[in-house]
Amino acid sequence: MEKHVDYLSLPSGRQVSVPFELLLIFSTNLEPRDLVDEAFLRRIPYKIEVHGPEEREFVELFVDLAKKADCECDVEAVRYLIEHHYRTVHRPLRYCHPRTCCGRSATIASFMAARRPSPARRWKWR
Repeated sequence: MEKHVDYLSLPSGRQVSVPFELLLIFSTNLEPRDLVDEAFLRRIPYKIEVHGPEEREFVELFVDLAKKADCECDVEAVRYLIEHHYRTVHRPLRYCHPRTCCGRSATIASFMAARRPSPARRWKWR
């Protein structure tokens, strides 16, 4: 791998050299020092820490994702969510949370719409 070439063996027994570039990315929400020893960490030349979004970024991301999902998004509802679901329990804001919330909300809305009987069907049930 250090030579940036890999060798593939064909069924005929012939070997073919293929250019090989590697980009290895580790991602964790845990402290790296708790996972591996110092020698291993030294072998990873670049480490990037990604912090959570600011509240303004979180709200903007939520609104943008809701628009893309063709959902209505009340900014005050997002602020309520932040106040009661994050701030009061000291939960950090994460970039992935708006996407998850919008996706699940859309799924629930779709399910509820599918379950709701049409007016014609309601009469038949009674």
